[in-house]
Amino acid sequence: ARSELQYAAYVEQVFAAGRWDFRTGLRYDFDGFSDDGYLSPRLSANFRVSPTTRVAMTAGTFYQSPRFLDRAADAANFGLANEKTNHVSLGVNRRVGTNWDVLVEAYYQQLSDLVTAPDAVTGLAGNAGEGTSYGLDVVVNRRFADAWSANAVYSYNNASLNDNDGSGDYDAPFNYEHILSLGAKWEISERWLVGF
Repeated sequence: ARSELQYAAYVEQVFAAGRWDFRTGLRYDFDGFSDDGYLSPRLSANFRVSPTTRVAMTAGTFYQSPRFLDRAADAANFGLANEKTNHVSLGVNRRVGTNWDVLVEAYYQQLSDLVTAPDAVTGLAGNAGEGTSYGLDVVVNRRFADAWSANAVYSYNNASLNDNDGSGDYDAPFNYEHILSLGAKWEISERWLVGF
């Protein structure tokens, strides 16, 4: 079995200007399998419209290592590059009364260097894939007495991929167009929290 060194480092700066808060960051990842280094810039900005309303914007680049199974299929696959995502989002958070919070956030992602299925004969994979993903998240939080709170989350997502092999675009395996989830938590004390 082959083992390689992988490490990451991250620096971040936070500063404020009036009703604006800014956060800038830069992450470096080293992948020993492909012997590649990756720089990922990040930026976020928050604007306080009022004491109860905030607008947030984010942008950044993210890298994801190929799955272990993809690399393990053939020694030549150890050189697979990391998959890349460029992400931007815009959201509005509003507190309603004393117990309600509502967040609405839209996002767009550009995907590149995606690992494509291994060749049926050689077992070799590549980084020819690309795609896009966009969607909208709506989160509603409600606080109750006795340290209870609950939330409801609705997500719309549309993700399509293209392996650039002549087959055209197709829905991503993780593409669930509509998702609704409900949850609750109980803060028993400062050290204990139960969620479900």
